[in-house]
Amino acid sequence: MRKVAVVAQREYWAVVRSKAFLITLVLMPVLMLAGAIAPQLLEGRIDLEDKVLVVADATGRIFPQIEQEAQAYNAAEILDPESGRQTRSRVIVERAETPSLDDEQRLKLSGRIRQREISAFAEIDADLLSSTPRQDAPMRIHEENILAGQASRWLRRVVNDIVQKERLRQENLDPAVVARATAPVTIAMLGLFSRDKGGGVASGDSASRGATAIAPVVIVMLLFLVLVMSQTMLQSTLEEKQQRIAEVLLGSVNPMVLMLGKLLGNAGAALTTLGIYLAGGVAVAHHLGHADVVHYDVLGWVLLFAVLGVGIFGSVFLAAGAACSDLKETQSYILPVMLVLMAPMFVLTVVLIEPMSGFATGMSLVPLWTPMLMPMRLAATEAVPLWQPVLGALGTLLAAVAAVWAAGRIFRVGLLAQGKAPRPLELLRWILRG
Repeated sequence: MRKVAVVAQREYWAVVRSKAFLITLVLMPVLMLAGAIAPQLLEGRIDLEDKVLVVADATGRIFPQIEQEAQAYNAAEILDPESGRQTRSRVIVERAETPSLDDEQRLKLSGRIRQREISAFAEIDADLLSSTPRQDAPMRIHEENILAGQASRWLRRVVNDIVQKERLRQENLDPAVVARATAPVTIAMLGLFSRDKGGGVASGDSASRGATAIAPVVIVMLLFLVLVMSQTMLQSTLEEKQQRIAEVLLGSVNPMVLMLGKLLGNAGAALTTLGIYLAGGVAVAHHLGHADVVHYDVLGWVLLFAVLGVGIFGSVFLAAGAACSDLKETQSYILPVMLVLMAPMFVLTVVLIEPMSGFATGMSLVPLWTPMLMPMRLAATEAVPLWQPVLGALGTLLAAVAAVWAAGRIFRVGLLAQGKAPRPLELLRWILRG
C-alpha cells in the first residue's frame, strides 16, 4: 500500500500541476457562464434586416388587415422601450401579382427567397374564412429555413387572430368580449415549502424553483466532465509505454500496484476538480439567497459516484493505453467507451422531467450510467427512496471492482507488449487466462 500511495501521489501532482488541468479548471465556469449570457447579449443584435413577406390573398379581405398589423408591429414592438434601440426586424408585406399562384409564380418567388430579396411567401385560399373546417391547409407558407422563420411565425399569429375575429363576427359575437372572456389566467409557478434552519417555514418562490431546476443539470455536467477527464490516464500510460518509462517503473512495483496508484491519483484529481466546482456553486447559492436548495447529502452522493465512475472508466482507459502502442490504435477501443459515457446525455431531458418514472429509475440503476443519472435524480427530487442510491452504489462498486480486475489483467500483459494492438478476442483471452 505504501508503493500504491507513492504512485498515487506522483500521479495526482502530475495532473493538478499541469497547464491543461488549470486551464480547464478556469475555462469551464467561464464557458458555462458565457453560454448563459451570450444569447441575452446577442438578442436583437445579430439580424435586424427587414423581413419581406409576399402574400397571395384569394379571399381579398385578409391582406389589408395584415398590412395594418405590420404597421402596428413596426411602430410598437421592434424597439426596446427603455433604450429606444431596435431589437427586432421590421416586417414588410407585399401583395402578390395575382390572388392565386401557379407553379411558375411559386418558382419565381422561391428564386427571390434564394437571392435574399424576400423572406417567405404565403398563399391564402378563398375559403380560409369559411366556418366549415377543411382537411387540408387553407394557408401555406413557403420559406427556406424553418429555424429562422421569425417573420413567418409573426404571419401565422396575425392570420390566426384575423380569422378568429372574422369567424366571431360571422356568429354575431363581439371579438373584444370573447377576448376578455377567454383571457388566460396568470399562474405563478413556485417551488415547494420547506423548514429553514431557524424552525420557520420558508415559501418556495419562483427563483428557488428555477435554482432547483438548474442544480441537476449542473451536477450531471460536472460528473460528465470528471469522467471524460479520466481519459488523461490513457495518454499518460501510452506515453510511459512508448518512452520505455513503464519498464523502469515495473522494476520497482508490480503492474497492479502501478495501475492502482495511477487510478487513485487520477481519482483524487477528479475529486479536486469536482470539489472546487461544488464549493463554488454552494458559495454562489448562499450569496444569492438560495441556500435552501443546497442539499449536502446529495453532494455526498455526487462525490461517491464520481469516485466509482472514475474507477470504472479510468480502468478502461488505463487498459486501452497499456494494450496499444500509439494513439491511433486507441481510437477503436475508446469510441465505444465514449458512446456508453455519452448515453445519459441523450436521455437527460427525459430523466429530468420525470425523475421517478420507471425508465429513469431503470437507467439510473445500470452501473455504467449510475454515476451520472443517480445524482441527477437525487438533485431533481426528494422522492427518490434511499434504497435506490444505495443499490446503485453497490452495483457501481461491483462494476468498478470488476473493471479494475479486468483492466489489471490487460495492464499486466499489455504494458510490456509491443507491435500491433491486440484484437478484442485477444484482450478477452488476456483477461481470462492472463
